Amino acid sequence: MSHLYIAFDPSDVDALFELHEVLRKANIPDAFRSATADTPLPKIDDMERLAEANAVAMLASSASLRSKVVRQEIELAHKLGKPLFIAFLDNEKPQLRWSALLADAQEFDFATHKTKAMNDFAAEARKIYETKCPIVSIMNLKGGVGKTTISSQVFGFLQKARNNRILLIDFDPQFNLTQFFLTQDEADTRIEKDQSVLAMFEPSQITSAIHPSPSLDWTTFNNGIFTPPPTSKIVRPLLPKDKLSGALDLITGQFELTKYAFLENSKYLTTAEGNLKQTIDLYRKDYDLIVIDTNPSASFLTRVTLGVTDHIIAPILPNPFSLRGLRLLEMILQRFCPSADRPGVSVLFNGVPKSQQNTFETDARDGAYNNDVAFSLSDALLTNTLYQSSYLDLKTSQVEDEPLDRLAAYSAKGPFAADLRRRLGMISEEIMQKVSGPAI
Repeated sequence: MSHLYIAFDPSDVDALFELHEVLRKANIPDAFRSATADTPLPKIDDMERLAEANAVAMLASSASLRSKVVRQEIELAHKLGKPLFIAFLDNEKPQLRWSALLADAQEFDFATHKTKAMNDFAAEARKIYETKCPIVSIMNLKGGVGKTTISSQVFGFLQKARNNRILLIDFDPQFNLTQFFLTQDEADTRIEKDQSVLAMFEPSQITSAIHPSPSLDWTTFNNGIFTPPPTSKIVRPLLPKDKLSGALDLITGQFELTKYAFLENSKYLTTAEGNLKQTIDLYRKDYDLIVIDTNPSASFLTRVTLGVTDHIIAPILPNPFSLRGLRLLEMILQRFCPSADRPGVSVLFNGVPKSQQNTFETDARDGAYNNDVAFSLSDALLTNTLYQSSYLDLKTSQVEDEPLDRLAAYSAKGPFAADLRRRLGMISEEIMQKVSGPAI
């Protein structure tokens, strides 16, 4: 899949590849047909690529505005409701017959200010790209608040309800999310083959024939040419593809993530961070949502996670100890996230006893703890609450079962199962409303 499909006339191929290079540097995947001057019609494969793309661009020139092939591509994009970009390569303007097709297109003047216009083009295309697949991080710098429960149960339910494509990434060196879904033997095997999270940071066995596994030596960094591993080689599908729609995929975590706390060369950390951003950008095209389960301490992993995150879900338990993690999180955000790049924060009460009145939650919603966390906790709190439930616990007897059997969305049965599913549904939909809306 690509994010942007580019319609063009073969006579404008130089401009096409110049724009392609700008988009590549911005980590925006694009696609276009293999066209020659005698190509009579778009091929079926080309039309399928256009239909899969999130947006469509037209390189407008005297040649393309007279091309039947380009017009067919734009007509299909208009029919499918794709966001449209039009880049003017010369002074030729669309005739009246183009008006309805291009009425809502964003326009860019490549003829007059090419460099600036191409950069503006890439920036606008990226906005749509990021909106198409938001990155949500489950984060609280306090352990034991239910980050793995939220990552698995809430977003597992969301995937089932919407039949969309969700990628779960385990960024915790304790890799609880991985152990929630996979047996220890399978997790160990994937780590040995580098089919795990370290391959997102540096060259690994998946993408390099010359570098050893990055997990073998904590004092070295594979500082070579980095290519993001294809999702087909690194993710572990959790859905049986022949039975269910969409995707729920996992990139397994591993303890060796802690190596970045011991690398002395700061340039290696900068490179690792850039490699991660490049990988996340590539994976956006294959998913509707990416969810990162984070570690509970302030570290290199925390900082790089914030660098790719669009929205934070911070679980808290109904007790004062969870507030410490929120206060530390706010300090980290103030230090590393300028206001323009600051992700939104939504706070979810988790593990609330259903059988007794919870005065702590009531006080929090009334603003009693806003000063304690140094931001408006009362405004950041989600309306819905996740109550305590045995359905959400990982049972030892389930270790050898199918991964989906551990999700309440699939396995919960009994008198309280329907209420839990209803609540998971309300929470997941409220989260998506926050993720799709303005930052808090």
